Amino acid sequence: MAQNENTFGTRISNAETLILSITKFNNFTPLEAQDAPEEMYKLIAALKQSGLKVTEGLSKYAQAVEIRANHFDKQADSLKKILSNINAYIKALIGKNGKESETINQKIIQLRGDSPKKDKANPDDKSVSTSQQSYASITQNFVELITVLSTLSKAYAPANEYIKLEALRAKHQAIEEANKNVKIAYSNLSDARLERDKWYEDLKNRCQRIKNAVKSQYGNTSKEYAEVKGLKI
Repeated sequence: MAQNENTFGTRISNAETLILSITKFNNFTPLEAQDAPEEMYKLIAALKQSGLKVTEGLSKYAQAVEIRANHFDKQADSLKKILSNINAYIKALIGKNGKESETINQKIIQLRGDSPKKDKANPDDKSVSTSQQSYASITQNFVELITVLSTLSKAYAPANEYIKLEALRAKHQAIEEANKNVKIAYSNLSDARLERDKWYEDLKNRCQRIKNAVKSQYGNTSKEYAEVKGLKI
């Protein structure tokens, strides 16, 4: 369901107004037992609880995205920042020319060109899929770079702690873990949204039925129907 997260609060408030209205109407009789005020309040409570799960899911997704971004761009040993150091060391070790140097340079160029797609604060399936593909491509190019560095004819043994092979392999594992955690966080968020949308759809259908009952019982020109017909749920 394509809903702005903020619209649910407004619609729940309108549903509560509708229920309050029918409790004041003289001898209002719902068409179905589940449309009675006490049952409607139970439904709204369930919907509010599912909404809290969505809020929690969004928060955890944002945290997972931030951790991943740190590995790629923001930390002192982020992938973006260590590429220049690797490049400089390779030029000092084996020079600018030669097949090995060219291969490494091309791989670094690929990594620099693979700009990760920005994650949306309020993600949908399409944006998340695009972002995951982007990060997966970067991760694959990074592990290929590590493989090349580990098989150089001259031993790759930099003094910089951030670009030692052990550190690069650890960074790769951390990136893989970060990618996985983003996927898990989004899956949990999607499940929470589906549950919330199920409760919301039930609420919307029941509220429409209540409006129809008011219209049928009091007439389409009655003050009772005028009070509830404009409530958007």
